[in-house]
Amino acid sequence: MSMFLFDVSTRWIGLRIDLAACLITVSASLIFVVTKGLIPPASAGLVLGLCGKTVSTVQLLLRHMNETEARFTSMERLNEYAVKLGSENLVAKKIAPTEWPQKGAITFCNVNMRYRPEVDLVLRSVNFEIQPREKVGIVGRTGAGKSSLTGVLFRLVELAEGVITIDGENISELHLNTIRSKISIITQEPVLFYGTIRYFCFNATLKKKIIVLAISLFTKK
Repeated sequence: MSMFLFDVSTRWIGLRIDLAACLITVSASLIFVVTKGLIPPASAGLVLGLCGKTVSTVQLLLRHMNETEARFTSMERLNEYAVKLGSENLVAKKIAPTEWPQKGAITFCNVNMRYRPEVDLVLRSVNFEIQPREKVGIVGRTGAGKSSLTGVLFRLVELAEGVITIDGENISELHLNTIRSKISIITQEPVLFYGTIRYFCFNATLKKKIIVLAISLFTKK
């Protein structure tokens, strides 16, 4: 869509410049006709030729200026990410146990979250518990905050208030690498993988026999 708008604006200014070129050429021609005999024919021809050449040069210059400015938006975005955008907090207040999590009990306690300090809360006073091995469905309209619940579990956005615990461990105190290596997500959009299911279930902290056993138990069901 952005490239379409860019092309439309380029064509728009190109049309205006062509109209201006025609106007300048016609005006110069009328002046030569009215002042017949005062301006040598060679000079008149030179002026008419330079009118077309100058206008085409200006049109090319403006087109390059627009393209350069449009390309620099990528550099502005990179500069914003590198300088202005705050980085994630990688400092861990505590180290999670080696076998964490074992059961997978999740608790939300008075969770409030907003995406930026100046906007309203997306999650407001959220409280619930999910017991181990329990399957829970979250239903709501678009924009109700369903995806935001997943975001705070992965700490893609830090909480404004409240606590989220998994097996009793406050995830805000753990290292981001620890949290994101222990949690998996199946996205809404289906994706086809090359390879076996076992290959994509591989986890560096789990043994091969455990993964094969888990897949075999699942397929039997």
